[in-house]
Amino acid sequence: MYLRLFEFAKEELWIWAVFVLGAVGCYLALAQRSAVSLGFEILRSVESVFVGPFHYLRKTITELSLGDANPRLHNVDHYLLRRLLTAVQVGLLLSIFIGAGLALASAVEALLPPLSQRQDLASQRDQLAKTEASLMQDTSTVAAQDSYWNDRHDELIRQAQQREAQKKADLQAALSADEAAVKSQEGTQALKTLRNYLATRGTEAGAVGDAKSFVSRMPLNESETAAMVSYCDHWQELKSLSNRGPITPDEVRAEVQKDHATLVQRVTDEKAQIPNLQSKVNQLQNEVNDNYHPGAFVWILISSFLVFISYVWAAGTCIEIFSIALYLSNDVKQIRTRCEQTTTYN
Repeated sequence: MYLRLFEFAKEELWIWAVFVLGAVGCYLALAQRSAVSLGFEILRSVESVFVGPFHYLRKTITELSLGDANPRLHNVDHYLLRRLLTAVQVGLLLSIFIGAGLALASAVEALLPPLSQRQDLASQRDQLAKTEASLMQDTSTVAAQDSYWNDRHDELIRQAQQREAQKKADLQAALSADEAAVKSQEGTQALKTLRNYLATRGTEAGAVGDAKSFVSRMPLNESETAAMVSYCDHWQELKSLSNRGPITPDEVRAEVQKDHATLVQRVTDEKAQIPNLQSKVNQLQNEVNDNYHPGAFVWILISSFLVFISYVWAAGTCIEIFSIALYLSNDVKQIRTRCEQTTTYN
């Protein structure tokens, strides 16, 4: 039989027309004059399959809202059964509320692309926004530094030259002070030897260190030894400063604006990063757009609705059977009580 149905489903459109013609012909042949009223009744029956559960739920909510004031529960002597009926009705409503939330959440989850893709897209967008904001700030800072340098570079260079000249003068004064601190005959002789040594071999590697070792071996007092060691240090610093060429504008700018080169390099890197980040964002956005599943969303909603209808029909029918038994037993008890009262009076 299933094989026959499968073969039938593969037929062309004309076989379906034959099927419809046969079904309608059978309906008209059997219903005859009652065809219209029967058709409306069939439609109402089909409608009740889907509408009935909602009417039942509204009735249940109304009964639960009345609580102990529900007239159907008056004089019901079965306390635990009455509470059980209420608990089952509440459980039915809660299960429907929770199930509706789960169904909607599942449908939305099925509609959306995978979470990993959405997280990657959000991360790349955040990185792009941060890079653009950093580029804007760094570009503004570099522009401000350029404006400051262009307005004052002559003055800044002159100030740097003055500082260098002043430093040389200070070192010359320090050397003179070191020489003046050496007053003994042995110290004067050692200082002369030291000056000659530094003048002839001071530029060699380790020469200043050797000179300090020479001074430390001389039979001098502590103050003169310290003065001659200081002389070596000051001589080396002055020599290094004198060997330098004229200070350049780039050196002055590096001294005044220490972070300028770093900022310029960072702006260059950020300008190179933004197109790559934008390309990644566009690629991920296309992947996310291609992975929406509206069909799954609609299918889950429809299947959940059908499960809901079936569940309410099954659970509601069981609850109504239980409630009928409860009300019937209570009615039988009341009838029996009245019969006994009537017998007693007679």
